[in-house]
Amino acid sequence: MTKGLLFFSAAFLAVTTMAIPSSAQRSKGIGGALELAFPMGDFSDAADVGFGITGHYQIAWKKKLDLVGQLGFIAWPGPKRFGIDFGWNAIPLQVGIKYFLTQGNSRFYVGGITGFHLFTFKSPVFNPFTGFWEEKSKSDLEFGLAPMGGYQFPASARLLVDFSARFQLVTDDLSCFGLRGGLIYKIR
Repeated sequence: MTKGLLFFSAAFLAVTTMAIPSSAQRSKGIGGALELAFPMGDFSDAADVGFGITGHYQIAWKKKLDLVGQLGFIAWPGPKRFGIDFGWNAIPLQVGIKYFLTQGNSRFYVGGITGFHLFTFKSPVFNPFTGFWEEKSKSDLEFGLAPMGGYQFPASARLLVDFSARFQLVTDDLSCFGLRGGLIYKIR
């Protein structure tokens, strides 16, 4: 956990340091997207398909390279037992890069993002003192890494449509395959 936090802090500092000097003359974008998250491995045995929303910030750094940051909320429902829903929620905070394979208005890209997910798990627990089932939740901060690929094209002069797919590899068997579709508004 400490190594992951140290790595995340160093990566965030490096991305921020590289972006600040060039941000005055580079294009920037802010937006949001809807996500589908298909659990993989042991996670798929317990959770259903997840859904969520993420915010997105993007800075053009080099001719074919953009720096990105994402923050969001994703929920995976589980079975219902004793009147209480099992389920997982995650708040991902990640930074990364997009490398554009083509130039022009419509562009394919590959890249990756890394960062942390704050996972919360809800489950029913029997309380022997009251004789009722109650909801119990537990939270963990987990490190994640996601290779991705996508396609970005203009909807207007200042609005981009962005579709991507990624393998979100998260520690403790909480990995998923994600599909994301959203809009990015060009600030400059």
